Amino acid sequence: MARRVEFVPYRPKTILNQHKRPDHWFWTRYTAYPYKGCQHRCLFCYCREQKYCPFEDLADFGYVIQVKENASDLLRRALDRVPVDIVGTGDYQPLERKYGLSRKMLEVCLELGFPVFVLERSPLVLRDLDLLQAIEERARAMVAWGSPI
Repeated sequence: MARRVEFVPYRPKTILNQHKRPDHWFWTRYTAYPYKGCQHRCLFCYCREQKYCPFEDLADFGYVIQVKENASDLLRRALDRVPVDIVGTGDYQPLERKYGLSRKMLEVCLELGFPVFVLERSPLVLRDLDLLQAIEERARAMVAWGSPI
């Protein structure tokens, strides 16, 4: 029998990861994501490695998705206290259609004038093209496409 995906809403205390130096792959100073775990279950994803995986059982990464209900509020509070720099964000797995947290986080970045970098493999990111274009006009918006496997 196929394993069902479980969605677990929760309210973390923080969301913004601050890096001492810009990330050496994408040149982002900050990263913030609205979900832990991913329905795409890409075999190549570094988040599935023990070092980065938020779950004790690595198999849970693709089936137990933790939803950060207060993601946009946390991001707004965090970005209010840091210098403007690139935010790596976006998480367009299928549950984003229901929760819309990636869109809300982009709205915060636009409002506060932060540039964004989105690494995505889902065409759902096109839903937020209006926000990405508005961010580009004010700061900078970059979207990189990962190939689906």
